[in-house]
Amino acid sequence: MDEIKRVMACSLALFGMTLAAANTWYVDDAKYGASGAGTSLETAFGTIQEAVTAASAGDTVLVAPGTYSRGSSKASGDSTSSRVVIDKDITVKSIEGAGKTIIVGAPDFTGEPVHGLGPDAVRCVAMSATGSVLEGFTLTGGYVYQSTGSDSLTVRGGGVNIAIGNNNNLHKPFVVDCVISNNVRRAAAARSAARSSDVSSRKTGSTTPPATRRATARARAAAVITTACSRATTTPTRSAARQSRGSSPW
Repeated sequence: MDEIKRVMACSLALFGMTLAAANTWYVDDAKYGASGAGTSLETAFGTIQEAVTAASAGDTVLVAPGTYSRGSSKASGDSTSSRVVIDKDITVKSIEGAGKTIIVGAPDFTGEPVHGLGPDAVRCVAMSATGSVLEGFTLTGGYVYQSTGSDSLTVRGGGVNIAIGNNNNLHKPFVVDCVISNNVRRAAAARSAARSSDVSSRKTGSTTPPATRRATARARAAAVITTACSRATTTPTRSAARQSRGSSPW
């Protein structure tokens, strides 16, 4: 009996140490270029990726309101850079919700002049860690680099790409209370601008002149931030715990 009590006491002590070890990190776009230690809003990191890099499994990253359109990282094996790569079992959460916290990707019209899907394109978020959580963001203006004929898991999801190597629905990244709109990939991107005429026309053999398609695509890219900000006045529809097998189409 005494031995059982000792084992239980040790287990509880270890559990308490684990809980105590979890940290909270802070991000504020206003601190870009002057990042601190990230341990408070006053010393916040300037990019979400800095906080993710500093975090360990079980930690939480809290993000202040703002438009996060700077910095990028590339997940292992990915062909596209992302504003944020969540490859740890952590929670990345906005402080004031999707209406006020926006992650914006970027096109690359130099590398691919029609749709902006060149090698320097940037998606919004890539997630690979099982159990990781992204909560309370607008994801918009994300583009995915995709060479002709390529359709691997890593070239999907201009808004968020969820690519993991198993089909266990109980252990996948979660996307919660996020607005995902106006994101582009070559083949398709549900809930995004990839359903627009310029992207689909390339697949259906449209006779629209390339110069016109380029101008339309550039105008849409320029309007993405304006669109996102105009939606900030509305309450986002809950996307509670959205998951995807293998890779998200967003």
